[in-house]
Amino acid sequence: MALPTDGSWSPTALKSVEPTWDERQPAISCFYAGTCYAWLQDPAKTQEYTPLVITSYETATGAERSPGDQALARIDLATSYLQQREVEEACRVGSTALDIYAEFPIESVARRSRELGSALEPWTGVPAAQDFNDRLAAIGHSRW
Repeated sequence: MALPTDGSWSPTALKSVEPTWDERQPAISCFYAGTCYAWLQDPAKTQEYTPLVITSYETATGAERSPGDQALARIDLATSYLQQREVEEACRVGSTALDIYAEFPIESVARRSRELGSALEPWTGVPAAQDFNDRLAAIGHSRW
């Protein structure tokens, strides 16, 4: 990703930066782009890149399958839906990350899942949000 060289590191300035690709590792390039756009609260860009990552990792074999990155990409995607107030979709996608975490307990996935759970707090009246947080708590009690 080409970053500004004039010291303009604001989120607004960074949103205008288009990623550059490592042709040898396109999945990881999309992964980083999706994560950056999720943090910059640009859900459209997050939704552009993260499905590519998810598909790439789902079809990969062996170590290239990277369950941790798969789960993190799903959390980024869930976060983007939450930024658009699509709570049910955010919870559905976030739950797929919890499915991966249940099989592959990776700390970064646990941390980001808790962050998503916290972001869902304003929607505790939505059954999907309550279900996600209940499941997160159950996994947390068994692992954390």
